Amino acid sequence: MSTVIYTEDNKWRTFSEDGDDGGDSGEIDLDSIDWGSMDSVEGGDNYYESIDWGETDWNDFNWSNDATTESIDWGEIGWDEFDWEDPESLTAFDWGEIDWSEFDWSGEGADALAIDWGALEWADFDWADDESLEDIDWGEIGWDEFDWEDAENVSAIDWGDIEWSEFDWTGKAADASSVDWGDIDWVEFDYEDPAFDKSFKWSGVDWQDFEWDQDAAKIDGIDWGDINWKDVSLTAPKGSTSDYQQIDWDSVNWEELDWSGKGSDASIIDWGEIDWTDIDADAADEIDWGDIDWKDIDFTGKGSDIAAIDWGNVDWEELDWTGKGSDASVIDWGEIEWTEIDDAAADEIDWGEIDWKEIDYTGDGSDMEAIDWSAVDWNDLDWTGKGADATQINWDSVDWEEVPLDNPEVVNSIDWTHVTLKDQDNIDLIGQETGSAFEDLASL
Repeated sequence: MSTVIYTEDNKWRTFSEDGDDGGDSGEIDLDSIDWGSMDSVEGGDNYYESIDWGETDWNDFNWSNDATTESIDWGEIGWDEFDWEDPESLTAFDWGEIDWSEFDWSGEGADALAIDWGALEWADFDWADDESLEDIDWGEIGWDEFDWEDAENVSAIDWGDIEWSEFDWTGKAADASSVDWGDIDWVEFDYEDPAFDKSFKWSGVDWQDFEWDQDAAKIDGIDWGDINWKDVSLTAPKGSTSDYQQIDWDSVNWEELDWSGKGSDASIIDWGEIDWTDIDADAADEIDWGDIDWKDIDFTGKGSDIAAIDWGNVDWEELDWTGKGSDASVIDWGEIEWTEIDDAAADEIDWGEIDWKEIDYTGDGSDMEAIDWSAVDWNDLDWTGKGADATQINWDSVDWEEVPLDNPEVVNSIDWTHVTLKDQDNIDLIGQETGSAFEDLASL
C-alpha cells in the first residue's frame, strides 16, 4: 500500500511500504503534514486534489490533536476515492472529529453523495455537542445505505438529536421511506419539545417496520399521546396496508393518550379502523370507553368491529348513559355479544338506557337467550310512559328461570303491572317461585 505526504518543498511524493520511491523511504506520519498550507502553496495549487484518499492510512493520523483536525478542510477530501466496502480501512477514522460545516451537502458531486453513511461509526460522534451536530444536513444523508440489522451501530445514533425538519418526508425516494423505524430507539425523543412536534411527521413512519412482539422495549419508548393522529393514515394505495392496519393496537400505551376535549387524541382516532382483536384485557383497562366515538364503530356485517370487541373488557361505568347523543344511544344493543357480559360488567350497565327495541328476541342464540337475567338490575328500567322499557321488552322471551324470584328484593324491583305474559309456563313458573299468583303480583 502507498500513501502521500506533503513535503517542505511544496511537492507531493508517493511512498511505498518497501521505500521504492527513488530515494525517499521510511514510515509516513500523516500527523507531520502541514494541513493548513495544503491549498495555499506557491502557485495557488490545491494539493488536496493530488492525494489518493483511498490509499491514505488514517492509522497514522493523530485524531486527538485538535490543531490538526481543525486545520484540515474536510470539504476538500476526495470522499469518492474511499473503499467503502472495506470496513477495516475505515476503522481508524474518527467521524466525530470531522468539521461537517465544511461539507458540500447538496448538488452534483456533493460530498454527502460520495460518503457511504452506513459505513460510518456513529459511536464516534459526541451526541452531547449540539453545535457540531447542527452542521450535519440530515436530509442529505443516504439513509438507504444503512445496515439496519447492525443493531450496535444503529443504536449508537441519538435519534433525539437529529434535525427532523431537514428530513424529506414524502415521495418515493423520501428519507422517511429509507429509515427502518422499528430499529429506532424511541425513548431518545423529546416529545415535549415544540420543535420536535412541529418537524416530525408521523405520516412518514412505516409502522410495518415494527416487529411488535420483539421490539417491545423500543415501542415502549413511543409517547403515544404525542403522536399527531391526523398524520396516521386510514387508507392506503391498492395492494398495501394503511397505518391503522399495520399498528398492533395492543402495544399502544393508551394511558398516554389525551382522552377528553376538543381536538383530543380520542376525538381524532377513527375507532372503526382499530383492529379490536388486538385489544386484550390490559389494554382495555387503559382505554377510556366513555371517550370513544361509538359512531365510528361498524355494528353490522361479517367481521364488523362489534364482533371483534370483547364486551367483557369494556368499562361500562365510563360510558355516557343519558342525554342526546350519549354513548348508550349510539351503541346498537342488538349487536352486543351478551355472553361476554359477566356479573361485574352487568353491574356497571344502566339497563334503563338500553334500547330494548334493538334486542333480538327470537331464534336460537338470540340476545334474550344470551342475556344473564340474574344480573339485570330491574330498578334501572323505565316502567311507565311512552316508549318505556317495559313496553319494548318481550316478556315471554325473558328466561324467568334465571331471574332470582326467591329473592324478595328482586321481586319487589319488578313492576309486575307492566309485565305482559302470554306463555302459561312462564306464568306458572313465576307463581311457583314467588309463592304468589302472577295475577296477584300484576294487581299490586
